[in-house]
Parts: sequence; structure tokens; C-alpha cells
Amino acid sequence: MHISKSDDEFLGHYKEVKCLENGRYEIKKVGTTIITKAAKEQLRSLPVKWSSKVDIGDILGFLEAEEEARQ
Repeated sequence: MHISKSDDEFLGHYKEVKCLENGRYEIKKVGTTIITKAAKEQLRSLPVKWSSKVDIGDILGFLEAEEEARQ
């Protein structure tokens, strides 16, 4: 499928509803009741913008959670 520069790169924001077998997840689009299934490889973390007001503990917690998710 052709994607132009003006198209959104991701469909986002989804919330994980249930972990299924074989690395698949049931996900729900935020703000709707629509539930769909997606493979782990199709999911991405929501980008987070950091500012100077963010506590270092929050940053370390975020990085630890990312590392655990990769394992």
C-alpha cells in the first residue's frame, strides 16, 4: 500500500485488552468499543516526549518497562 508523507505512520491509540496465544493480542481502539486482534510484531509503544520537568525515576521506570517488553 502506498503511504504518502502526509499520512499518519501509525493508526494509534490502542489499549491491550487480552494476551492471546502465539504472540497475538486483542486490542481496543481508545474511545471506541471496537476490538481487533494484532500480532506482537505489529504493535509499537506510544512515543513519549520528555521535558526537563520529568522526574529521573519516571524515565528509569519507562526504560525498565521497555527492556522487559523486549524480552
